[in-house]
Amino acid sequence: MDWKISAKFGALYIREPEGESGGAPLVIIDLPDCHDAPEAEDFARFSIVASGEAEGICTHFDACPLLLISGGEILTFLRGSPDNKEFVSALAAIRPVERATHLYRYLDPSGVRARIRVPPVGGEGLFRARLTSLVPVFGGTKGFLPFRLAVARTMRVSGASAVVIYTTGRGDCSHLSQILIEAVRQELSVRLRVPAEMRKPVEWQIGSGTTVQVEVF
Repeated sequence: MDWKISAKFGALYIREPEGESGGAPLVIIDLPDCHDAPEAEDFARFSIVASGEAEGICTHFDACPLLLISGGEILTFLRGSPDNKEFVSALAAIRPVERATHLYRYLDPSGVRARIRVPPVGGEGLFRARLTSLVPVFGGTKGFLPFRLAVARTMRVSGASAVVIYTTGRGDCSHLSQILIEAVRQELSVRLRVPAEMRKPVEWQIGSGTTVQVEVF
């Protein structure tokens, strides 16, 4: 039971397991755009849960890697150190930010191809054929997004055994999809922590299944 958070919001909160077996997870905290931030009380709840659980993970493993992002933008990456002053300072900076990079309804080419392979329904045949011809032109030969490449490098150098993501779930979730796809490619399990009221919108955007465990707080 997390009594600090429970006292703050007048409801019982249970602290989630602090990591996966085999080593510390990579903790990713997704800061909202200041133009689409939750109400002050809702953001305070997000901040307390994310920072409190991240500190718990760091304490449990003595150190853990931390990545702060906002949408498709990398803000801060800490590899993890037994001296956690820098870690605590980074958590103290959790607040809505002015996003410089936005991903809006970005669909990874691999996702497009997967959808194309699904048998057409009704009169979709002609549309599906046209889409099949367009994908190689506009998405089939492009490399990964810079954000995806940065996330991939971070996962590799972190040496993490898993990924734990905290997000408000507001706005477009294309950046979360990119993180999930890369985590699957690197064979890392993912826990996605979202406010209870945002679970359905987030699952609708990213899909839910064996590749990600969506949890609420």
